Amino acid sequence: MITIAICCYNSTSRIVRTLQSIAGLARPQRQVEVLVVDNCSTDGTSDVVRSTWNKLYSPFDLCLVPAAPVGLSVARMKAIEKSAGELVVFCDDDNLLDPDYLVEAEKIMDSDPRIGCLGGQSYPVFPPGVMEAPRWFYTYASSYAVGVQAIESGDVSGRGYLWGSGMVVRLDVLRTMIGLGLEFVTTGRKGTDLSSGEDSELCLWMMHAGYRLWYSEKLIFGHIVPASRLAVNYVKKLHKGFNEAGQLLSAYSLSPRFRSLAAKGKPWPIKPLFLAYYWLYYHLKSEETVRRNCFLIERSLPLFSPRCVVPPACTAGKGV
Repeated sequence: MITIAICCYNSTSRIVRTLQSIAGLARPQRQVEVLVVDNCSTDGTSDVVRSTWNKLYSPFDLCLVPAAPVGLSVARMKAIEKSAGELVVFCDDDNLLDPDYLVEAEKIMDSDPRIGCLGGQSYPVFPPGVMEAPRWFYTYASSYAVGVQAIESGDVSGRGYLWGSGMVVRLDVLRTMIGLGLEFVTTGRKGTDLSSGEDSELCLWMMHAGYRLWYSEKLIFGHIVPASRLAVNYVKKLHKGFNEAGQLLSAYSLSPRFRSLAAKGKPWPIKPLFLAYYWLYYHLKSEETVRRNCFLIERSLPLFSPRCVVPPACTAGKGV
């Protein structure tokens, strides 16, 4: 089964179009369920979801569950807990998946068991009345999860992250990780607070377990960009959230497993100095939750099949 997980917070202004796009998806080989996680909405989001879905006569089953407290990482955890599929597609409440999204995603994930996370490309969808975006928009489009994530389809593990928007993840691996006791150090969006990083952290978990991040230009979705987000102050808040998340997540790249990989080929005496420096930084500067997550994964590597491991790039934590 494939689960389409939609995490919502006060989504009445955009969720209808998202549900309409999902109802029009081509059916893959697996069965499909739609899981909507209502993260403490106060605008009647759940009622709108129910009434809209009943009118669409979709062949996919809908499940609506609450999640508290407010925070995208909390909502994603609830989605992982309640999902019945082998694969989960994290579809944001403002994403319009192209008709072949599930079919293509299923083909790619089934073609290579080493792929842990899969992402695609997107195009902006502006509301009526917005004739064109500000001139700066396309320079900062990736901050909105708009555009391409690589020049061509392939392994993007060296990038260190994929956008959470439209991301496809192996659910059995995630369940194993949650069962081990992994917890997010990042919170993700919290209501109107533009914190971020839970999608990047999830990618880092996968990479620590030895899985690849993969990008496919065949996965296409529209990303609704309301007029309220086309403001300079909004972009500044976005980047503030990225920077804060990046500081928390940078410690993952200093974990014992990635340190040893990065130290390969370093000549004596640089190698021991290199390892000593990063050992000190890792233990003195990183969050306890990060160190615990790394320890749990590295201690439990036999639970995961042998994979190709690539240390995360220095840009890890900048995803949306």
